[in-house]
Amino acid sequence: MSDTPRLDRLDRIEIAIGHLKERHEALTQSVELLHNDIQELKKAAEKDGENIHALAQIAAATLDSIKRLENIAAAHQQRLDDLEQR
Repeated sequence: MSDTPRLDRLDRIEIAIGHLKERHEALTQSVELLHNDIQELKKAAEKDGENIHALAQIAAATLDSIKRLENIAAAHQQRLDDLEQR
């Protein structure tokens, strides 16, 4: 009878180890999924950076065009003012 408590204890230990292995596997899968998510987010952030850079270039070109139109409008206004003063 002295072997029965020992076997019960070993059985409990084996069950506990089995649970720990299952939990370890679940955590490993979670870490792998998180790693994949982080990699996808990193790629998306890099693409966003590229898009922001492109938008900044477009904004700079638009600002330049607006400034040129402002100069043209000012020149036309000056021309109209000159014609009205004659």
